[in-house]
Amino acid sequence: MLKETVSAFPSVRNAILALNSASLDASGEIGGGPTAVAAARNENSEKILAALKGAFDRLIESGDYKKILEKNDTVYGAAKKAEIYTETSTPPKYRF
Repeated sequence: MLKETVSAFPSVRNAILALNSASLDASGEIGGGPTAVAAARNENSEKILAALKGAFDRLIESGDYKKILEKNDTVYGAAKKAEIYTETSTPPKYRF
């Protein structure tokens, strides 16, 4: 029987330190960045996506997005602008 353990950490930094102390390495690429929102594909999709993009753009422009990420220690890969990815889009990849 496989025993699963779940650990919670106050920040990404603490989680990575926990991995390193267990002789594990975090390497490679991660995709999607620290913030992503999914929306259902239906007759309202375009309006919902436009509203979400506008909200994120406003957070980014005001500096509040960066403050939120800094508070949660997730500034790496911060978006410089909001983008809408469709099923045919290729999301960005971030190296760490």
